Amino acid sequence: MPAASSRPLSSQSVLLQYTLDGYHVQYYDRALNPGAATPVWLVPGTTTLATRLIPLTTLVNTLRDDQTDLPIGNRAGTLAVYSGTLLLEQHAFTTDASGAFTMTLAASLTQPVRLKYLVGGYSEQFYDRKARLDQADSVALQSGANTLTTRLVQFASFTATIPPSGGTLRTPDGGAELIFPSGAFSDTVIVTYTPLAGPTNPLPGDYIGVRSFRIEARTRSGQMVTQTLQPYKLVLTYSDTDLADHAMQAETLNLLAWSDGSWHPRCPAPAVARMALSTV
Repeated sequence: MPAASSRPLSSQSVLLQYTLDGYHVQYYDRALNPGAATPVWLVPGTTTLATRLIPLTTLVNTLRDDQTDLPIGNRAGTLAVYSGTLLLEQHAFTTDASGAFTMTLAASLTQPVRLKYLVGGYSEQFYDRKARLDQADSVALQSGANTLTTRLVQFASFTATIPPSGGTLRTPDGGAELIFPSGAFSDTVIVTYTPLAGPTNPLPGDYIGVRSFRIEARTRSGQMVTQTLQPYKLVLTYSDTDLADHAMQAETLNLLAWSDGSWHPRCPAPAVARMALSTV
């Protein structure tokens, strides 16, 4: 009959890892990687230890309409978190009736960050009511719960239903007109033109933003349409006042479009004294 033998556990140094809901996976003592962990000396018998754990970073965010001061309730959106210009993470959310949502962030954030909001019915914007990342106000987040109220600016959007036979979207002030020929879309789409407070990304070099807007096309089911089947015409009007306000000449106007992470000129223009009448 085989015999079993054992020997007493000797004292030894170990690393302890903790996995607990609501807390980062971490090591003793409050280390997020084993290289930074503090070893624990175990001896035969009972070892008593008190461990302090770092909670996950949670954002409890209430959204309010900047004009009406009413909560933006029962609304879906996306929150992006930046450190400087680096995108750390982004998450979808839906506010409750009081305009609040709670989001747990994956990263251990004990640093100032910048927050970008994409919410239906509102322009893309950064905290606090800024059009661009480089204009955004920093938010200091700590481990645990962080409470924040964000006021969002609503810009009027103009829409038109464009069937496969073609159609036109024209803003009430006549400042912009989109003309879609027959065959531009294979199915009926909803085209939306949204004025913005300014470019959502810094303009390159010596460009000066004058008018900013976003154009979107979606099917009736809400699916984004990223390209037309036929070229369409975008007509933008400007006044002498527009030019005088920026000390520019008509021949220096250009149109920039944001694509693949950078701005791309859409019209020929001189290399000097350039401006962007419109940015998409």
